[in-house]
Amino acid sequence: MAKVKIQGHASGTGVLTITAPNTSTDRTITLPDSTGTILDNTSTLDATKLSGDLPAISAASLTNVPKDTTVGGRKNLIINGGMDVWQRGTSFSHSNGKGYCPDRFWLNPQSNASTYSRQTVTSPIAGMCSQYCLRMQRNSGGSSTGLTYFSTDLESSNAYACRGRKLTLSFYARKGADYSATSDLFALGIVAGKGTDQSLISGYTSGAYVANQSNTLTSSWQRFTVTTGSVIADDITQIGLQGTRTSTGTAGANDYLEITGIQLEISDVATDFEYRSWGEEVALCQRYFVKIPSGIGYFAGNAVGSNRIDIGIPIAVPLRTTPTVESNGYQTHRSGNASSSANQITMESYNSFCPVLRARCGGHSVSDEVAYVVSITTADVKFDAEL
Repeated sequence: MAKVKIQGHASGTGVLTITAPNTSTDRTITLPDSTGTILDNTSTLDATKLSGDLPAISAASLTNVPKDTTVGGRKNLIINGGMDVWQRGTSFSHSNGKGYCPDRFWLNPQSNASTYSRQTVTSPIAGMCSQYCLRMQRNSGGSSTGLTYFSTDLESSNAYACRGRKLTLSFYARKGADYSATSDLFALGIVAGKGTDQSLISGYTSGAYVANQSNTLTSSWQRFTVTTGSVIADDITQIGLQGTRTSTGTAGANDYLEITGIQLEISDVATDFEYRSWGEEVALCQRYFVKIPSGIGYFAGNAVGSNRIDIGIPIAVPLRTTPTVESNGYQTHRSGNASSSANQITMESYNSFCPVLRARCGGHSVSDEVAYVVSITTADVKFDAEL
């Protein structure tokens, strides 16, 4: 029979007391069949005290883990989740239909007169690095109570990495003093479908929520999270986010909600919001939309026939697909001649690095095979390759 021996220290004079717990159940303590020292609460747990594989540990159970706020591992599937990039402008009045606000995010109010604007986050949010948020505000005095949709669509190529994995959505939000949504709720969830590069404004093929949650807003910033109940199916080819707000009564002066720090990650738990530099974030956004502001664009062109000038405008970031072009004002100029006005630029062709625009001159003619300079003067030129 093996025996247990308690041996005193040759020079120590302290008394070690083993105290029984307050229990009425018999307990058995099994000693390891090895030589070593029992760890106490001051011991350092290093590699010399570990062997074999560690068990699976939920990230939610970890504490005192240093947070890296400079490099996030490129885990966030959402572009511009920190509301940093606003190429189209920083304030929009909108009542009905799809309209983009911060890059990559669009809203669709159902006959609700609303204002969507960039706001500075005046007090730091724990775990967030962005200085801006999106404010979705129902105009004061408005009485329409239709739904307002808030969405972003991911390319189908991003859905393939999600198959067989759970997704977790997290974001920060708060309400204004007059927020009128029923029970102060704002719902935001993950939608999956089986189409190719579709937009939620028209619906995904076989589209359905794979995670959705109604969140109760307060006047303070809160972080909300929701995780898919099961892994993403192997036939899913589309992922997007969709939120809804249903208002009641007549809008007050501060009938708004603010949102930022939107993150969608392949994980079964929410982790810290991933910070990306502004330069990287804007480059990601410009895959879908690029604006050349009026007054700063000068492009060389060549006349083709009597009423057409072809110009090439290089794009720093390859667009997702052939874009639509919006512009309503430019001028042409040739050495020795005064500037002439025209009012339309249309797309002629596009490749990954240089779209070629065909400028049709109005009200005057040009000389075939003569070089011209086209200046963007009275309107922005917008390249739109959104889903």
